[in-house]
Amino acid sequence: MKDLNKALVLEKEKLDSLRESYHKLGDKITRQHKKWEMILGRIHAKKLASKLDWKFLLSAEHDTSVKHSARHAALQKLGLMSSGYVKETNQAVIKIGLYKNNKKKNKITINGLKKILPYIRPRKTEKAKVISIFEQHLSITGSYYLEIKGIKARIVKYVYGRKSIILKWTKLDTALEYIKNNLWYEEN
Repeated sequence: MKDLNKALVLEKEKLDSLRESYHKLGDKITRQHKKWEMILGRIHAKKLASKLDWKFLLSAEHDTSVKHSARHAALQKLGLMSSGYVKETNQAVIKIGLYKNNKKKNKITINGLKKILPYIRPRKTEKAKVISIFEQHLSITGSYYLEIKGIKARIVKYVYGRKSIILKWTKLDTALEYIKNNLWYEEN
């Protein structure tokens, strides 16, 4: 039994030493990652200063706070939003929120969506470009999405992972009109 206790103490000391080394290495990795991200952020800032590159901005690859802020600002000018990313496409999630009674804001948002639509990659599972709908109930009854294939669009709703079709395939403008009238975010 003494031999086992002695072996246990020895192995515990080795384990503690390895854990200490592991934590030191983790700290080194964190510091190095921050340096790498800072340099990458500078590269992103220079790239974004020269021209607006939607393919680059929508990509979630090597995202930095600089790129994220630039994406947010550029989308906001188009009346759009983003949050998170889609693993399947490696792009930011694009959100649309329309107003029930504000033609000016809706025009900006709809034109903005049409402007960036060519840069959004279709999801393989839906074989469509998917836009999140930001609506007045804030997804309390389910999450709504606009799926776009070519010139056709439909609206779907997910509740606990189960998909139901709200509006069958129709023209994109018809689907956007449905969102404005039924899934609006704010009245004005």
